Amino acid sequence: MAIMDSRASSDIDQPTLESSKKKLALLNRKLDILQDRQEVLDQIKKTFRDADEDIATLTKGVPDAEMININKFHCYLHLLTGNMDELPIIGMPTMMALRSMQDLKSAPGLINPIALRFFLERIGMDKQRFKSLLATESPERLHYIKGILPLLDSFEASLERQLTEFYRTFENNTQLPGFDQDIDFEFLPEQPKDSAPVTPHKVFRTREHGAYAVLVGEKQTAEDGSVTLMVRNAYKSGEPPQRYEKREGEWRQVPRSVPTVSKVQLVSDATLFLGQIDEHVQTARLQEAQKDNPTNITEFLAAKADRLDELARQLNTIQGAESDADDTALIARLNTASARLTSEGQSILVRMYKNRDVLDILRLNYLLDHGELTVTRSVERKPMGKGQKKSFLDVYAIADRVSANGLWEAHFHYDQKDSPALNFTVRGGHLKTLDQAGRGAASQRRDEQAGLPHVAIWRETFDGKTARKIFDLAA
Repeated sequence: MAIMDSRASSDIDQPTLESSKKKLALLNRKLDILQDRQEVLDQIKKTFRDADEDIATLTKGVPDAEMININKFHCYLHLLTGNMDELPIIGMPTMMALRSMQDLKSAPGLINPIALRFFLERIGMDKQRFKSLLATESPERLHYIKGILPLLDSFEASLERQLTEFYRTFENNTQLPGFDQDIDFEFLPEQPKDSAPVTPHKVFRTREHGAYAVLVGEKQTAEDGSVTLMVRNAYKSGEPPQRYEKREGEWRQVPRSVPTVSKVQLVSDATLFLGQIDEHVQTARLQEAQKDNPTNITEFLAAKADRLDELARQLNTIQGAESDADDTALIARLNTASARLTSEGQSILVRMYKNRDVLDILRLNYLLDHGELTVTRSVERKPMGKGQKKSFLDVYAIADRVSANGLWEAHFHYDQKDSPALNFTVRGGHLKTLDQAGRGAASQRRDEQAGLPHVAIWRETFDGKTARKIFDLAA
């Protein structure tokens, strides 16, 4: 972690918990200086209209507020564990997302809003986890968690600004990426002039513990053309990179070799884990009742299922296991328990995604793809507005396939009464709550003017692919 101040580095360059506290104080002072500096730069821009290029040169390479906050977050995580050699499991998804975001800054022009959505999801998951600790932690750890939460807010706000800017500038609905698109592209990180050639980096999506994550890895190509992606742990330089290979159309983690475990130990572990299945299900349902992040719950159950699968795999490798009735019965129980946890996680995810008060096109896509919804067109080309603001409205009612209860409405505006379904106006397709649909646009505008919470444009705006799913289901 960069100190960003050579005068202070001699005092805090040792990796200790005490030095982490000093770093936090230094970073807070730097944020104050950065704010004062920005006010001066803003004044210069007002006075000298042609100063932008000179200012860009002066500020190049200077850490911004986001980088300082990332370093603060890193300090807090070490203080939270009380160990400079370890980082807590909670917080690591955010660290990985922040690392990937920084890597992508060296890939000019390659903004991918779907990748940003995944980064935002990971940070939101961690925030929910940290909030759940507020009622149980010691005063010292509570102090660190309260320092972490505003940082997570700032990371979320940065991503939301980027997403909002993207959605406000696209010129037609086909420019919007589909939420089911693959995330798999290469770039060369920016390097100083005259530096050695760098290895291509690849942005890719992978599934871990039942949920997707977006990572950045170094691309390595073997003589036979096979590709391996190496993801390094930026916070443990001595740790070997994690390898990923593409199998069955998806990038998957290559398991690291594990020490051989005796059959006695495997049977003992299997018996222990099988006895905890009901407890895991109860914990997940309690988290659901407490409205925890649904992906957190899915990952919790998927991690337990993965452990059961690994035990079954290891037992299968024992010589003679296939002919031993006790072994085969135990392996079958492990497989059944794993399937139960996976199924429970998916059921909880579906139930929570059907929250009619939450507007999220990404969640809507999941429900559409898993056959959980029905769609009917309830309004056809209703004239709206006058003059230049005149449009024609189609409304689709979206309901739960199981209960038939209404969940949301999809609204699409058209310039012409006979426009094809997919030719709705730019940013003219929106997901709406039933309350919004009943109150109308004027009432919603009054809410926004009064400062009441509103849904970000990128959460409720239809892309062409999702709109087609709605139209096809209603046909």
